[in-house]
Amino acid sequence: MEVRSVVEAFFACWSAQDVEMALAHLHPEIVYTIHNGPDASPLAGVYSGTERVRDLGAFQGVRSNQL
Repeated sequence: MEVRSVVEAFFACWSAQDVEMALAHLHPEIVYTIHNGPDASPLAGVYSGTERVRDLGAFQGVRSNQL
């Protein structure tokens, strides 16, 4: 699978709030960074590993009542 296809599939799953399927596209040692400052976003920071990214997805879903 081409890199672009993997990235597009990840974001399609993430946008559909299918966190588990999105995680299936990630390396277990993923480092996902949100670059906004903490004053701009409570989610700003570095998320290392699929478990932390899962927590981020769950938090976003709860906050937006979409998951």
